[in-house]
Amino acid sequence: MPTVLAGVLLFTAVSCDKDDDDKPLSNKYNVTGSASGAQEVPVVASNGTATIVSTYDADANTLAYTITWADLNDNVNNMHFHGPADPTISAGVAIAITGWTATKAGTISSTATLTETQEAELLGGKWYYNIHTPFKTSGEIRGNLTATRQ
Repeated sequence: MPTVLAGVLLFTAVSCDKDDDDKPLSNKYNVTGSASGAQEVPVVASNGTATIVSTYDADANTLAYTITWADLNDNVNNMHFHGPADPTISAGVAIAITGWTATKAGTISSTATLTETQEAELLGGKWYYNIHTPFKTSGEIRGNLTATRQ
C-alpha cells in the first residue's frame, strides 16, 4: 500500500506542472476579413474582392491594418469601418478609412485608435469594412471582421 500511495503522490506532483499556466494572455489580436459583393446588405453583383490583414493592440487601443482590393466595377470613392452589426445587418460608420487611391485595385495601410466601446464591438465580431464606388454608393463590397487573440 505505501508503494501505491507514493506512486499517486509522484503522479500528482508531475501532473501539476504550471509552466504554461503562468504565461499571461496576449492583448494583441489578428483581425481578418475577406470582402465581396455577396456580403453587402443587400447583396451586390460585383467581381470585386478585398482582404484585410490587421493587428489590434488592446493595450494601446490601436488597429494597424492593410486592405488590398481588386476587380471593382468602378474606382473607390470611400471606405469605412462600420459597426456594431451582425453579418446580415448594416450599421453606421465607426471609423473612416482615409488615404486610399481612387482606383479599381489597390492597397491602403494605416492605423486607427478605438474607443473602449469600439474595441468591444470589434473583438465581439460586430464590425465590418466596406468599399464604396460610384457603381454602388452604399458599398460595392463588404468584409465582416473576425478577431483572434495571438
